Amino acid sequence: MDKIILLSLVLLSLFPATAFLKNKEAHNVPTFVLSLEDAVKPGMIDEYIQTTKKWVERLKKKKVNTSFNTFLESNGIVNYLEPMFSMSDLNQRALNKALESFHRTELGQKRQSTIRWSKYSVWSRSIQLSYKPVNPNPPPNNMLYFVWKHIQLHAGNESTFIDVATKFKEIFQKHSVGRGYGVFCNIIGYERPWYTVVFPGKNPSELYKWQQVMEQELGSELKPILDKLYDITEQITEGSGWTIPELSLKNK
Repeated sequence: MDKIILLSLVLLSLFPATAFLKNKEAHNVPTFVLSLEDAVKPGMIDEYIQTTKKWVERLKKKKVNTSFNTFLESNGIVNYLEPMFSMSDLNQRALNKALESFHRTELGQKRQSTIRWSKYSVWSRSIQLSYKPVNPNPPPNNMLYFVWKHIQLHAGNESTFIDVATKFKEIFQKHSVGRGYGVFCNIIGYERPWYTVVFPGKNPSELYKWQQVMEQELGSELKPILDKLYDITEQITEGSGWTIPELSLKNK
């Protein structure tokens, strides 16, 4: 949580974050996300899940004023995403306070013993750059699997990235692509300009087939845009994971 304490300093130093903040003000939707990552110790995922289930059950009974979606990543990291309407919500630290209280209990200490490390970060979802189709196909409720691209830029290329992402979205809009995607900018947690693009799917094979179709149908139009992206990128890494409904909470 030390990076969260430095919130004001980070916001002043990040140009892309301030550009993304304007999106939220215009649309009044929860475009900020607090992410908590737990790296579970090898061989202890079952115990981790069981103790976390009991924690979530307690939160439901107490009707704690927080909500989060939980994902199990392919690398074994469990990620909790808590939506926020504004940066002032960060001061409430609802998810963090709920965990701190639970970890003071015997069961909570047992859960804590299964974790190698935890990391907090804060992200802003860009309405301007994210693509939301008018008639989603498949329906969002059927999307349980996700692939994300972590894009680490060379310094000073934030405006070029926004231009590239805008053109990418325009191509999807022109062809009325039925599947959307989200673009997120890191505000707290990573030192360099860092964006993440998230693509939803039903399962790994279904999402892979869709990506192949998009490459065949839109590849020639997207290639010059992607080439420009690679020119300004230090590295691109890929992750994937499944939603875990039993470890998620919707109390808000």
